[in-house]
Amino acid sequence: MRFSAIATSLVLGAGLILGACSSSSGSDQSSSSSEVSTVILLTDAPSDDLSALQVEITRITMTRTNGNVEVAFDAGASAGSVVNLLQLQGVNSLLATASLPRGRYTDMSMTFRNASAMDINGNALTVSPSGSTTLAIDLVPNANITGQSSYIQIDFDVRNSVQAVTPGVGGSVTISPLVYASQSLPGNAAPVREAKGVVASVSETELTLQKGAGTMLIQLKSTTMIESGAGNFSQPLDLTSHFNVGDDIEVRGGFDPQSRVILADTIELWGRQGGGSTGGTNAAGEVTGLVTATTASTVSLLVLESRATGVSVGSTAIFDVGTSTTILVGNTLQTKALADLSIGQEVRAFAATLSPLAASRLVLRETKLRGTLQSVDTNANTAVLDIARVEKISDTALTGLTDPITLNFNGTLPAGFVANAMVEVEGIFDAPAAMSFSVREFEVENENESAEVEGTTFDVVSTSPFELEITGEAEIPGVSPTATITVRVTTSTLIVERNKATNATTPITLAELTSGVSGIRYGELKAEGTWNPQTMELTASLIRADVGAETNEDELEGTSYSVTLTSPLTFTLTGAGTLDGSAVTNTTITVVTTSNTTALLRSTGSSNYNTSTLSAIQPGLSNNTYSEVKVEGDYDSTTSTLTARVIRVREQ
Repeated sequence: MRFSAIATSLVLGAGLILGACSSSSGSDQSSSSSEVSTVILLTDAPSDDLSALQVEITRITMTRTNGNVEVAFDAGASAGSVVNLLQLQGVNSLLATASLPRGRYTDMSMTFRNASAMDINGNALTVSPSGSTTLAIDLVPNANITGQSSYIQIDFDVRNSVQAVTPGVGGSVTISPLVYASQSLPGNAAPVREAKGVVASVSETELTLQKGAGTMLIQLKSTTMIESGAGNFSQPLDLTSHFNVGDDIEVRGGFDPQSRVILADTIELWGRQGGGSTGGTNAAGEVTGLVTATTASTVSLLVLESRATGVSVGSTAIFDVGTSTTILVGNTLQTKALADLSIGQEVRAFAATLSPLAASRLVLRETKLRGTLQSVDTNANTAVLDIARVEKISDTALTGLTDPITLNFNGTLPAGFVANAMVEVEGIFDAPAAMSFSVREFEVENENESAEVEGTTFDVVSTSPFELEITGEAEIPGVSPTATITVRVTTSTLIVERNKATNATTPITLAELTSGVSGIRYGELKAEGTWNPQTMELTASLIRADVGAETNEDELEGTSYSVTLTSPLTFTLTGAGTLDGSAVTNTTITVVTTSNTTALLRSTGSSNYNTSTLSAIQPGLSNNTYSEVKVEGDYDSTTSTLTARVIRVREQ
């Protein structure tokens, strides 16, 4: 992930960053002359279970050592900053700018509401807790806002914040946010995926964007594009001919933390104050989603993000498309016809009206595909991709998707693009008849980049370098699901301690971790990071040490099972896990299913679980074809029976 900001700045997600600069000492001061400018950015870490997690940030505060609470951002009665956390990996969303007093800060808080989520198959999920939620975030150590620019990085760990997911139609997700914060020195400018706000002032070559109580300067580059309902425009640009004071705009570009300037790649006019028509903009709202169907006059979108439309994430929005609707390829002057839209293409639709939904403008956005290369043609500079995910949606959820699809490159094939390589590409789907995809960005994925191990048996095996051995459940390519893994801890490893009963999480030092391990303080350790198949080591980016038992969590995982009844599906399972709040090993239980039990299957060669059915997994359970079975649900110790909420099976 990349994070950036300036003066005092905040970023949330896989990292929320606050940076500060002033010329005073670190003592608490309250005069206005001691205040420094503040920028708030948002970014995020991934989740394996969700394809979208949208929240509306309404308030951020910081608490000083003298107890004074300083408001960094407050939406008040207005709409807050709506973001899809899972769209912000490696980039930032500017939330607000403000002024904060210099001095030391001990903690901060963030309030969000209207959370919505979608599973990887495009099903909307009910999110708990609902309503407004305020997170308390400790600054460990305290943040010292002085004359030197710095950042406070707040880590919103989405993957580990998802406590329970029931995928499928009518499913749900429970979120217990794990958030960490620490101060560090600034790095280079980070890309700003979106900075959305109101035009405070505008000249021919620059404009001022108002976010919260503060402002941010937006400047042009030679390649800056303007997108509006009237069309797309390139240099030479006169901003006064496109924007008025009070307009709602969205800016994408690079943020310079020293000058506090966003150098714009694109400036998009998405709402005119007062409903004016100049530029053909709309004030009704917008939806970003994947094309699932088109007719001669409509386009259907699986909703990934929604603003001011009343359309929920995970639903299907059907927009009327008429002769006045403009269809554009983002960041270019190229226009498209409705018939050019392919299944799976990401589109941002701007609503002219909400009832019925009618589009004033459709913008084709770069769409991310992930999968495995079936073949390559170095002469034609093409490759055939077996798609696994479109954005974060499973390919099986998009009926009519061209899969496999031919990738077209403008130039020679990138290094590493060979048969069977796992890759990620971004670009635009060509017209449906072409059955191809024009690649603009690409990456050869290292399957070993992401690895994790979680277990109840662990010990320190080396102090220089510092290494742990953890025995338990491993999510590592080429490694047994149950294994003993050597984990290397570096100076950049984030170490946190979690109370499983309360889910309170606190950053700790390496010395505290060592003491806790030797003192048998922890019931379980989890390490996430990068796996090196040559050294057979996991270099940890995060270590979580769990204290105590988590309430209402019964689960067992094992490789020995036997079906005893087919209707309802009932089987015995022997393995390790947590039952009635206690860790167990080599324990045999009876698993009973109901009509509410969710079945998840991880196919051979896949790194993800997909929704299945009990009838579909029953033959594999009867024939012992699964390498691993994990069940979650409610355990009755008097009968040694677990009523399953979720069953996960992994093929050999």
